[in-house]
Amino acid sequence: MSEENEEMEGQFYEPTENDLELSAWIVSHTDRWRDYRDQNYLDSWLEYERIFRGQWAAEDRTRDSERSRIISPATQQAIETRHAEIMEAIFGQGEWFDIEDDIKDVNGTALDVEQLKDQLMEDFNRDKIKKAVDQIELMAEIYGTGIGEIAVKTEKEYAPATQAIPGVQGQAAIGVVEKD
Repeated sequence: MSEENEEMEGQFYEPTENDLELSAWIVSHTDRWRDYRDQNYLDSWLEYERIFRGQWAAEDRTRDSERSRIISPATQQAIETRHAEIMEAIFGQGEWFDIEDDIKDVNGTALDVEQLKDQLMEDFNRDKIKKAVDQIELMAEIYGTGIGEIAVKTEKEYAPATQAIPGVQGQAAIGVVEKD
């Protein structure tokens, strides 16, 4: 590992005043929204999840004389059917996003839009974006709200590589290269 990387790992990111202000604004809004939701809709949210999961609860009875503990799978089936239709609409055609080439290349350098699309698709596959969208959409079907979080972080990536062996002509070492 290089000295520069070692120095970077030992440092703590100190947020700027603007970063702190933005974070405080976002947290205050989400906290208020969460409190409002919990005060007004938490009982309904919990009921929807119990119905979807097929879990019986006494508070879900519609009348006191009701003795049955059967949970009809009709709600779960309806949610899963609608979820499957929406996922098919999003991902069913193969390409689920597109980038248009507006021919405004940076500094006169031609950018290959197809290459960028391929790289983005490869990154999405590696990071399991389809699975995340699937979970967000399922929660939207159950609760009426689909929310996702985007976490930006640096990870180690290992790729196959070949390097020439110094001093030996015609031979190369085969291994992996680590990069961030």
